[in-house]
Amino acid sequence: MNSKGIQGFLVVLLFALGIFFNATTAGFVFWFLSGLIVLVNGADYLVNGASNLASNLRVPPLIIGLTIVAFGTSLSELAVSAIASFYGNVGISVGNVVGSNILNIGLVLGITAIIYPLKVQNSTVKKETPFMILSGVIMIILCLNFLDFTPGLFVIGRIDGLMMFAIFIGFIYYLIKTTKRKKDFPIHLPRKHEKTWRLILLIIFGLAGILIGAQLLIQSSVGIARIYGISELIIGLTIVALGTSLPELATNISAALKKQHDIAVGNIVGSNISNTLLVLGVAAMIRPIPVDLSFMTLDITVMMVISLILMLFIFTKRELSRTEGIALVLFYAIYASYLMFSVMV
Repeated sequence: MNSKGIQGFLVVLLFALGIFFNATTAGFVFWFLSGLIVLVNGADYLVNGASNLASNLRVPPLIIGLTIVAFGTSLSELAVSAIASFYGNVGISVGNVVGSNILNIGLVLGITAIIYPLKVQNSTVKKETPFMILSGVIMIILCLNFLDFTPGLFVIGRIDGLMMFAIFIGFIYYLIKTTKRKKDFPIHLPRKHEKTWRLILLIIFGLAGILIGAQLLIQSSVGIARIYGISELIIGLTIVALGTSLPELATNISAALKKQHDIAVGNIVGSNISNTLLVLGVAAMIRPIPVDLSFMTLDITVMMVISLILMLFIFTKRELSRTEGIALVLFYAIYASYLMFSVMV
């Protein structure tokens, strides 16, 4: 049995166990895990199908890499946050975005750098990382409700979401215009030419997997939150963020072990930009997202601080060392410990 077959068997088994332990912590955990597997594989199918279809239609590889593949890094977060917003679970929606951004830098990049020091491309230092910081600043400004008329002191409204989405599209356009050579943006696309109808079917399966997986992930997370009386925001910042960031963690660790580490930082920075502007923008367009004062003063501040620390680390030597990786992991561990402590008291 190949890996896909094993994963399919696991999904069926976990879902069945979830039904057996219905409405209990164990049941929700089993549903969460089955949803995570379906979601990740659905995103993989969609990106592969869309990339190959675009290649069949003679779309330049650079454009594919900067659009479809770039979106693919945040597909899990996009699906979860958008569907959570649609059902009114806005705490999971915004918590997933900020939690994933913190986890991507603190845990994913930290662990990867500990395994093998990471070289950083010039474009990541000069373009993407400063824009990642700027995207966080934009989010904070829009949270203050200066440019929207949605009631509430701290709210990301529909107009704000539209602005974030437009800025993201503008950034992608800027990258396409300024990336002159293919080697400036390493892209690994399959060379095998597949039939168009198969690729369309793959895209449909991918979309279905994303929708079903995200539903399972959200409903199980809400169930766990209700059982233990934990806010949906905390669940989004921790469990959901960890789940949606697992693909990045697995990919980066695999790349580090193979010493293919030159674009690891760029991938994470790009993913964080997508999370902040694309994912949160789409979620806010679906439903305005109220933001707690404590979330503004703690979690968003932590996201900005760890982003600035990353920029400081990579700015001078164009490298993320093992020592710096340990520092990032410790930073995340302190933050995660505080969240766990706040739930217990």
